[in-house]
Amino acid sequence: MATDLKSVLGAKVRAGRESAGLSQEQLAERINRTPETISNIERGKTMPAIETLQALCSALGLRLAELFADEDLGRDVGRVAREHRVVLTLRTLSESDLEVAQKTIEALANRQ
Repeated sequence: MATDLKSVLGAKVRAGRESAGLSQEQLAERINRTPETISNIERGKTMPAIETLQALCSALGLRLAELFADEDLGRDVGRVAREHRVVLTLRTLSESDLEVAQKTIEALANRQ
């Protein structure tokens, strides 16, 4: 399924929330919004205000710019979310584990 900006942003917020181990209710509480607001953002139903985006990024350790990556528009939302989860996971690794992950990913990408 091709995606628009709201869907891509929502998929990335959901991936960030899940990577952080938070429920929608917990995230909503952290940023002083309702769980319904979080749900609507994650499902691509609404475009959050900049203040909400900043609060989400702060709560989830995301960068505002990565929520708006042009290359993700029109791509499958599931793939965008999985790639984003990988990036978030990589950020948590030690340098030595990151090197192992890099080599593993490169080996997977190069297999024919």
